[in-house]
Formats: sequence, C-alpha cells, structure tokens
Amino acid sequence: MPVARPEPASGPPRSRAAPSVALITSVGIVLAGIVLRMLGARGDPWLDEIWSWSIAQRRENALAIFAFAHDNNHPLNTLWLRAVQGVNAAWVWRIPSLLFGAASLALVVALAWRRCRLEAMLAAALCCVSFLLVTYQSEARGYAGMLLATLVAWGACREHLERPSARWIALLAVASVLGVLSHPTWIQGWFALAGWTAWRCLRTDPRTMRRRWLALHAAPSVVVFAFTAGFLSRMVVGGGPTRPLDEILLETCALGLGAPLSRPWEIAAAVVVALVLAVDALEARRAGSDAWVATVLAVLVAPAAALILLRPEFVAPRYFLVPLLFWLLALARVSAGLWTRSPPARAFALVVVTAILAGNAARIVPFLRLGRGHYRDALAHVQQHTTAPSATLRSADDFDISLVLTYFRRTLPLQPTIDYLGRGRARDAEWYLLQSVEPDPVIEPSRRIDGVEYVFAGHFPYFGQSGAHWILYRRTR
Repeated sequence: MPVARPEPASGPPRSRAAPSVALITSVGIVLAGIVLRMLGARGDPWLDEIWSWSIAQRRENALAIFAFAHDNNHPLNTLWLRAVQGVNAAWVWRIPSLLFGAASLALVVALAWRRCRLEAMLAAALCCVSFLLVTYQSEARGYAGMLLATLVAWGACREHLERPSARWIALLAVASVLGVLSHPTWIQGWFALAGWTAWRCLRTDPRTMRRRWLALHAAPSVVVFAFTAGFLSRMVVGGGPTRPLDEILLETCALGLGAPLSRPWEIAAAVVVALVLAVDALEARRAGSDAWVATVLAVLVAPAAALILLRPEFVAPRYFLVPLLFWLLALARVSAGLWTRSPPARAFALVVVTAILAGNAARIVPFLRLGRGHYRDALAHVQQHTTAPSATLRSADDFDISLVLTYFRRTLPLQPTIDYLGRGRARDAEWYLLQSVEPDPVIEPSRRIDGVEYVFAGHFPYFGQSGAHWILYRRTR
C-alpha cells in the first residue's frame, strides 16, 4: 500500500520575496481586511441581527439561551447580545465577529506560511477581500466564530498528526465547543477534518489508526453528537425566501468568485470551482501531500451530506462559508504552484486571482456604501412627514416589520408614534411599506392595495446578502 507523506512544513521556494518583505505584505493585507470588516460593521442592524437580539431579551437567563433551539439563535452570539442588551449601537453588537474575523485572517496566514510565503500572501488576499467573508465577519451572527473555530481545528489536526501532543487534542476540543455554539455549519468542517485524519492514519499507520483517531476526535464527537441531540434535533427554522437548491449553489459559486449573478456566469464559476479542486488534488498527490482530501471533503462531500441528511427547508449562500473557506485556501495553493512554472502559467494565475479579487471588491464597495439597510431613516421619514399624533403603517411582512419596528422605537422620537396595523386594520394605514430582497427592486410610482391608493414616498436601499430594501408609499386620501 502506498504511504502518503505528511504535508510538508515548508514546500519548495515558490517566491523570491524575502521573509521580512512577505511578512510585512501579509500583515498589511490582514490589516486592510480588518479595516474592511470594521467599515462593514457600520450601519443599522438588519432583521436577523434584531431577531437574535429579541431572542436574547426574552430569555430569563443565560442557560435558557442554550435551551432555545431556533436557527436564529447562535448561542455564543446571543449570549453577547444579552450581555450588551442596554446598548443601542449595532457596532457594539458586532465586536465579537470583528475580533473573530481578525483572528481568522491572521490564522489563515499562519497556516499557509509554513508551506510557502507566496501562498500565505495569496490566501490572505483572497480571504480578506472575499465579499461573503467580509459580510459575515462584520455582523452580529455566529458565522465569524464558526470560521475561526474551523481554522483552529484545521491547525490543531495538522499539528497533531505531524507532532502528536495533548495540547493539540485539547485545542481541537475547545474549537469544537466554540464551533457548534457559534453556528451548526461548523460540523461540515469537522466532518472533513475527521475524514482527512482517518485517511492519514489509515495510509500511514493502519494498526494504530483507531487509537490515534479516537484520541484526536473523541471530544469533538461527543460535543457534536450532544449538540445534535440537544439542539439540532429540536431546532425550529425561522425560514426565509425559498428558491431551488441548484440556484442557491450556483449563486454561491458566483458570489465566492466575484462573478456576475447570471446563469452563464454562475455555471462558469462552478466550472472554475471544480477545476481548482481537480488541479489542487493532482498537484498535492504529485507532491506527496494529502491536504486535498480535507478540501474535497469540506467543499463537496460535507455540504452534500448535510443537504441529503437534513433536507433543510431553507438554504442560503451563508450556509456554505466553510466550503468557501477551504476552496479559497486551495486556490491559494494552486496559484502559488502555477507561479513557479512557465511565464504563461504565472500570467494565468495572476489573471485568475486578480479577476476574483476585483469581482469581490466590486461587491464590497456598494456594500460598504449602502450597508444592510436604512431602516431608521425610513421610520424617521414617516415621523417627519406625519402631522397626526400617530403614524399608521402596514406591510405584507407583518412579522419582519413588527420586529424591526419594536427595536427602532427605542431610539426614535416619542412623537409622533408609529403604530403598525395588522391585517385586521390594515386598510386604515396611512403608510405602506414594501420590503424586497431583490437586487434591483421594481419601484412603481403608485400601488393599489385592498382598494386603497398609495403613491411612492421614498426608497431606502441595501446591498448584499444581509438586509432588505424598504420602499415607502403614502396613502393618497
């Protein structure tokens, strides 16, 4: 049986940059990525953040948070929102995500540095300018902590297989707790790492495989199964706009690569994803490394298994952040390898990486400008243009608008009040609020709803994956 060599701590020199130059460049890239996330943390909280805040307010104590099995309850994030419940500044809500995001970027560099300095710089750039990572590492949800836990688990597994030590076993156990309490999608990454370590043990030392694997994964297995039994099995799904799975998967590929959201481009992005995985596997096998096994498991097998086993009612691109992270690291490896070959190969790698960075940057710019929505401004507009003691508001999204209004009422002027009218009294409302998550919503000059005529009064936009457009209409009579 052929024996796979451990992943080399330092590959052949692929960059002529001096270590000090490469380190300074990597630090600069990471700092730029942190700044992008800090800028992304500005602005109003959006529906899901406010929903998590509401969950935190309604639990009588911290233990009740862990018992509330809801897909918008990311326990560690909800605990933080409970701790800062008296603070109205959304950026304070987002502090843990910013810290986790900054640590993740630094860890990306550290994990790739031992193999190749150029690979470390490329991995830093790709992760720092990833639109999806910038979005979810700058909002008050659990995804940033989940991604950090994934990287910590990857590092702990790799180090333990090369230099067995109890500290790496303990670190993986800590990462498993941080991961599942941040977001359940951490299990995708752990599944990939558990499969990869089993592969490594089988091919290097089959006789002791079971003992070595159990030593490393016993604690994470207990954590995952306990979390599954106590939380996932009872979890209530809040839901959202539902679309065919193939559309979501293709959109995720396009968002990850910075490609336009049209079917031809999305298919092309999916082809690029597959090609990178194939080249990474071929190059790794040629070099005697088995890191590609973890990548294939994380990008393809783990999410497919989750979709088949769980059959989720609602799927969104954010549920595939772990596959995106592993794929970006694979792209950095492939690009660094091409850089050492012929000038055409170097040029090709440069074009691909530059295109992906530019495409992601093209989404980050409007995201930083528009944010996740301008809900406070919309409600302030209603108050400023209402002369009666009470402004009456209606919408087709009763739950969403009521929840957001409940939060913003605390910071709006006391007069006039804003009263949300449910379906029973909706015809009496002076204002109609249309909520849309379409990238370019159709804004009609007037709308007739239940026999009542409304005219356009204002558009309060957003950009990206988190948030919604609010389009205001006012009653004509």
